[in-house]
Amino acid sequence: MILKWHGHACFYLELDKLKFVLDPYGGDLGYPNLNITADIVTISHNHFDHNNHQVVKGNPRVITGPDKVIVNGVTCYGIPTYHDLTQGSQRGNNIIFVFEGEGLKIAHCGDLGHPLPIDVVEKLKGLDILLIPVGGVYTIGPETASQVVKAVQPKIAIPMHYKTDYLKFNLDPVDNYLKYFDSNKIRYLNRPEISVTSDYLKNTSGEIWVLSY
Repeated sequence: MILKWHGHACFYLELDKLKFVLDPYGGDLGYPNLNITADIVTISHNHFDHNNHQVVKGNPRVITGPDKVIVNGVTCYGIPTYHDLTQGSQRGNNIIFVFEGEGLKIAHCGDLGHPLPIDVVEKLKGLDILLIPVGGVYTIGPETASQVVKAVQPKIAIPMHYKTDYLKFNLDPVDNYLKYFDSNKIRYLNRPEISVTSDYLKNTSGEIWVLSY
């Protein structure tokens, strides 16, 4: 598995040579324009900083709904959630996308805006990697994000959608989220990309990996 953070909530994910782009951004966020190719693009919700599939090269298939899709042995499906605390009345719906391949299970939370109900927590059990927004304002904030991670118990949680030197949005910085975890469990990787296997993660538990842009 290859996973690369492109800033904000945008990731490149490769499983069994199938290339995904998750929530490609548009507009003037402060990050450079994306230069990225994929077979499939997933869109968690229809806001400009998450839905810019037109910029992705390779004529990819665009997935915006929760239905299960299986391509070359890799499975992708969505779990419906909301972008706010009032069942979507303020910011609409949101989809948590789950990807399964190479013996790994990865979830991208999009702009999750509320604590997870028990049934969603159960659906996310057994995750290897959870990509979770932590910056607040438009999504769950640092404390709620930490509660979601502790409920779901992924092997690795990777924070996203927070204030960086590039982002023009006024979100919380990642440190406001990290303070809820044991420092011994936090790994600063100083790079935007990771490449891991299921064997590599076999003995990993409850770690927070901070990618850099």
